[in-house]
Parts: sequence; C-alpha cells; structure tokens
Amino acid sequence: MSSILCPFCFEKVDKKKLEYRCKNHPVPQPVPRLTGNNNPICPFCGRNVYLQVCPKCENEIPDQYIDAGNVLFAVIGPKNVGKTQFTTVLVHELERSFSTEFDVCLSTETSEYTTSTKARNESMLYSTLEVIPETNSAVQGENATSPMIYTLGRGSNKVNLVFYDTAGEDLNASDKMYNSTIHKYIANSTGIIFLVDPLQFDYVRNRISDKDCLPNKIDTSIQEVLSRSCNIIRTVNDNLKKSLKIKLAIVLTKIDVLTREPTNSQEEQIFFDSLSSVRANRDRGHYDAENFDKLNEEVERFVERATEGAFTQYVKNNFHKGYYRYFVTSSLGQAPKDHHQLCIRPNPFRIEDSMIWLLNETTHLIPKK
Repeated sequence: MSSILCPFCFEKVDKKKLEYRCKNHPVPQPVPRLTGNNNPICPFCGRNVYLQVCPKCENEIPDQYIDAGNVLFAVIGPKNVGKTQFTTVLVHELERSFSTEFDVCLSTETSEYTTSTKARNESMLYSTLEVIPETNSAVQGENATSPMIYTLGRGSNKVNLVFYDTAGEDLNASDKMYNSTIHKYIANSTGIIFLVDPLQFDYVRNRISDKDCLPNKIDTSIQEVLSRSCNIIRTVNDNLKKSLKIKLAIVLTKIDVLTREPTNSQEEQIFFDSLSSVRANRDRGHYDAENFDKLNEEVERFVERATEGAFTQYVKNNFHKGYYRYFVTSSLGQAPKDHHQLCIRPNPFRIEDSMIWLLNETTHLIPKK
C-alpha cells in the first residue's frame, strides 16, 4: 500500500511523505525527508533518525502500523452502553484465547498511550475488580482520549486495529462529532461495532422482574446515534447513495441479564432460554457460518420486537444487504454490584464473535470451515 490512514487525524498520508523527527535535539525539529534514505541524519545532532510522524497532525506513527494494512473498526454506541469495558475485555481475549485459537499474535507495543491505557484499564477490571469510569468527551481538549493501536496477524499477514474510545455523549449531537476527530474515525472505518444495551428497551424494562439490575434510562435512542453516524459517513465520503457498504456488527451487550432462568411469563418473552442460538457453542478455529447465521436471525427478531421494527427497518434501509449482522455479548459476564464493583474477574460471553465476523469479511486471518 502506497498510503496509510493516520490513526490520530484519520487523514490518508502517502508513505513517501512521512516526516522524520529527532528526539535527541532539545526542541524536536522536522528533518527533511531524504529520497532513498529511510533513516536520514539529523542536521542538528548528526544521528540517524528513526521516528516517523504524520506530516498533517505531527503525531508519531509506529513502525508496525506503517508496515501492516489499514483496518479500522469503530466501536460506538450510546452513553453507558459499556464501550470501554467491551474494548478492554475484547483486547484481553484477542491477546490470549483468540490468538491461540486462530494462530495469530496481537502486538501492543505500538504506542505509549496504548500500553499505559491498556495496563490501567486491565488493572481495574482484573485486579481491583472495578468497572472502568466513563470515557471523557473528545471535545474536552487535553482530556480527550487517543486511539488504541494494535497489530494483529501472523508472519507477513498482519492488519492494524485502531480503537478510538468515544464517549457516548459525543454521539448525541452532530456538532460534537464534527468538533473532534470522531466523524473521520467513523467515516474511514472498515467496519463498525455498534453496541446496544437491551436493558434500555422499554420492551425489556417493563417485563423484567429484577429492577435493580436496570441502568438509568437514557434519552438518546440507538436509532438516533446510528442515524448520525450514517449521515457522517455519507457527508465525509461524499456518498449520498441510500445503502452504505460498510460492515456493521450490531451487538447487544449485558446479555448475561437476559440468559437467566425466567421467573414469570413476562420474562419468558425477553429471556434467551437453553434452546436459544445465543447459548449454542460455535465451532472453534474457523468461521462458523451456521452458528452465526442462526444467531443473527434470532437476535434480529428480538430487536425487531423490542423496537417495534423501527431500528431493524432503519438498518435494512441504510445498509447494503449482507453488510450487517446481529450479535450478543456480555463483556463482564456479570452485573456489577451497585453498577461499579465486580464480584469476580471478567468472564466474557461471546465477546469475540463480532470481531471474528468483521475479520472474516475484511481480512484473510480467519479460516473458512
């Protein structure tokens, strides 16, 4: 590939136009790019320069990122849906069981921010057993988050994974999305993981017996958030076509609450029983199309009932057929006590499914059956 997508400003950059910057000089200066010389000599200190930066935003771009392909999966969803918990646990699983299953390796040595944030978030979930606090708004300047950058693959077959932990409130208004890099992040995505909290559905809230497990109700609907994202994609890419050809994984979170034994007929309407495809184990080591097809059909029907067809119809009208799928997950495998304290370490349920589907659709890392 002759160009890369900068993981910070999300602008396409010609690899030949990347700038070199010396860290040895007291005031780092851009070093003129020398034709045919990948590591020019700094005119200030006389040493070879290896650090490459984006000429547009001047952020450091890791070597591993430059060498691998551009695969950008946007993780978005309304406020309090659990995006940070999902991303943290997903990366934890990608690094361990997922890597073993699919014979790949997840590299996290790409940026200081990635390694430090990953360590802090994993410490909270897996050591102190605390739920990670809400993400700061990206329009808050220095308090905004940076992208989490990883490289996944085997041998020369590698892809970059970039996760930008968006705050839910930043998706509540179009002007907030345009006042940060969120709009470019979403518009340039290879695929979108759209998290949906089923406990926000009135259909579920009115039928569930344990009201203590329900989070506070939020005002913004999932359709509003997805609609703004679709408008962003069309505007940035100057594409006014009705159907979007970008992969969309719609993932119901906190599914552990809906896989318990029902206590009455009302709960039977919203719970996934022992015969549900949600509980069916997928074949390991390859893409299990049959399992994912059944899961997609059942979860889509559930969302259709819960939204009276409004959300599922919106998806059908705005995304090309075959470009969207429905999934479920429980990032933590439990409902936190008082919504912030875990009883045990995270025990995720089907958290890797949406990633398996997206990688199967966009890369060659997942074997077919």
